[in-house]
Amino acid sequence: MRFLTTMCSVTALVVTTMGQPAMGAPTAAEKCASAKISATGKYSLCRLQAEARAEKTGKLIGFNKCSAKHTDAFGKAEAKYGAECPTIGDASAIQVDVGVDVSQLACRSRALAAVEAVPPCLAFLPAGAAIVSVGGIKVTNFYDPILTVSNTSATDITAYCFFVENDANCNSRDFFLPLPAQSTVSWFAGVGQSRLPPTSVPFSGEMVCLQIAAPTEFPTEFPVPVYANNLRATVTPPGGCTRDGISIGLGDGNNGDSTLQLGGGGQSEYGPCPASIGAAHIQSCWSNGLFMFECH
Repeated sequence: MRFLTTMCSVTALVVTTMGQPAMGAPTAAEKCASAKISATGKYSLCRLQAEARAEKTGKLIGFNKCSAKHTDAFGKAEAKYGAECPTIGDASAIQVDVGVDVSQLACRSRALAAVEAVPPCLAFLPAGAAIVSVGGIKVTNFYDPILTVSNTSATDITAYCFFVENDANCNSRDFFLPLPAQSTVSWFAGVGQSRLPPTSVPFSGEMVCLQIAAPTEFPTEFPVPVYANNLRATVTPPGGCTRDGISIGLGDGNNGDSTLQLGGGGQSEYGPCPASIGAAHIQSCWSNGLFMFECH
């Protein structure tokens, strides 16, 4: 019943209206929530129909029309009912949650071995890693995957993440991502969210995240790596199964400096460089103005 997790996000639309049974005519808050739930149902159907067309024709999936109609419907409801709406400006966040669920449902319908996405309402998360790399991210003007970063620990943490393109220059864009205890953050890669920058469009590459101590001043203070395995990251491409990132766990110890040693036996700060990524790529493309990655 994985698809039911969509209700985790939709519930936020009505939570403030459920204190007592409705009496008489519906309130403005109830009307606004009803309009948004109806629009979200239509958005889900629109995306499922797009998935079906893609499966039948073999063409890439574009959800721009579905998203535009959903965003427009939410805007109209908020314009009509104003501050009475239980939530404001949540169209994009709900589109992300619905997108993960719909893609996973389509994945299962194809009888593929799906990797479960982390639902927003899940109280327990699987074990994490110190560094995680999500590869195979492709973004175009009409094709946009969903990225998810999770905190598997019982305390708040901060991740330092950056995008790396598959070109010769390895151009990157970095950001800090605060993560409350046992939480997930999901967003469309090409759109971004709040303080999370979007990828370039088009984009082909990976996202790398490293657990750090939260800087007291963003972004001027130098981040310090934290010796802990609490990160997990996934990508959900349109029409595809959610894929886990490649995890790199803890090694023998971490001295907290900006040079991160992967592998080496007896002196490593982290596990070995994954062969599927390659030592040369990690050392040249992951290294930036904040951290130097070394494979041993």
